[in-house]
Amino acid sequence: MKIYTYWVLAIGIGAILFPALAQTCPFCFSSATEEVLHTYYLSVIFMSLLPFGVVGGLAIWIYKNKRSVSGSQVEESSQDRNISD
Repeated sequence: MKIYTYWVLAIGIGAILFPALAQTCPFCFSSATEEVLHTYYLSVIFMSLLPFGVVGGLAIWIYKNKRSVSGSQVEESSQDRNISD
């Protein structure tokens, strides 16, 4: 394995074993009340789930557009057959 992989693994294990060291902003967590910490956690959850919402929304939009395009092509081909009959 490359040295980069070892460093990432060591940092990950350290964050799991010593979660107090993994807090990124000591000013935010040391003087904050329980309500402020709850707000921080909710904002982190929101920011973590936001990419899934964006990707899911794009997937639904692409699916609906593809479905409407294929539906209009079916209508056009059936109209062409009626005209030629």
